[in-house]
Amino acid sequence: MHARRSPPASETPHKLAPAALDGLRGLAAQVVLAAHAAAVFWPEAPALWRAALGWGARLAVVAFFVLSGFVIALAILRARATPPGFDPVAFAGHRAARIGPPYLASVAVAAGVAGLLAGPWLAPPAALAGVDLSVTPAALLRAVTLSYRTTDPHNLLNGPIWSLRLEVALYILSACLAVAALGRGPGRLAALLAAALAGAALAARLSFGLAALGLFAAGAAAALLRQAPSRQAPPRQAPPLQAPPLQAPPLQAPPGPRLALGGLAALLALLPAVLAPVILGPEALLAPAPALPATLVHVAIGIGVAALLLDLTGPEGPLGRALARLAGLGRFAYTLYVLHMPLLILAAAALAPWRPGPALRVAAGIAALAAIEGIALGLARVLERPRWVRRAARRLARTVPWGRLSPGGRAS
Repeated sequence: MHARRSPPASETPHKLAPAALDGLRGLAAQVVLAAHAAAVFWPEAPALWRAALGWGARLAVVAFFVLSGFVIALAILRARATPPGFDPVAFAGHRAARIGPPYLASVAVAAGVAGLLAGPWLAPPAALAGVDLSVTPAALLRAVTLSYRTTDPHNLLNGPIWSLRLEVALYILSACLAVAALGRGPGRLAALLAAALAGAALAARLSFGLAALGLFAAGAAAALLRQAPSRQAPPRQAPPLQAPPLQAPPLQAPPGPRLALGGLAALLALLPAVLAPVILGPEALLAPAPALPATLVHVAIGIGVAALLLDLTGPEGPLGRALARLAGLGRFAYTLYVLHMPLLILAAAALAPWRPGPALRVAAGIAALAAIEGIALGLARVLERPRWVRRAARRLARTVPWGRLSPGGRAS
């Protein structure tokens, strides 16, 4: 029998992070879901409530970008140190296996909802009244390739997927930087040029691109700090002919400093998050393409979140244990994120003919939330990281041997 080879880190980036990170990701997804449900089922909410919910959803997206930078950079670093090294082809294949199937499911769901709203059975919500929601083959192709227009039904019905286009651009940028840092020869120069072009296009052409770049970089920097080799001198070995000296048990850090460190990291993230809406105003912070002061606020919050990730991935502390209890929410957070908005709009459209009062709308919103959570959980078990996509990625990687970069930094 052949021993089973443990997969490189680039194949399983989701297993590199502890349960606390899954808990943080799941909590952020729940915040986004609650904010969007309130916007759909409680449109007459006071302006202060709407601003607070919108800012909470934006903070959750900030956490998503920082988490993504942390996990992706950590996967590349560990893959580089593990034979056969970092493989950009396998990296791309496994990223596609992670995000592709749930996203394609969301495209199908949004197309189905658009068809129902364009037909005689359901009326679209007031915000989409009079808008053409017909799904043409060209619009469907643009949705599948993430090149959709602002007027396409997929974008109108599934607004949150704006961040996914940024995520894909950041994955491409990360792979180019990894090849530029680890490769040799002309390929390294080409990868560096591609990374520069991708970064410039990301910052200049896509809404929220500059802020997303800063947030992703903050998470990647935290991963570099987490993986930095220890400078501590190795312990001295006892002479071979002498009995080893008695050693005291290793000292364990008391819980007080751990709690203080976690609290300090959370404070770094919370202070600008609380003060910025007061100083700049929610309109400036929630703009699709925030100006430079608002962008700097987002990055400052991201640095605090990155410090929190360093704390969560160190020795277990109280905050890490609390978030680890929510790890189950993180296992279907991505599917929930890309699916929830068209389903919320469908539920609200189905309820509208009954002309419900506020109490009935709140009850219907809670029921819709529970149903969407169940749908996302069931689909995530099937769609997230399917085996057939991973097998295809491995076969593709074997056919492109020049794409593998060994731990020593040379192409194998």
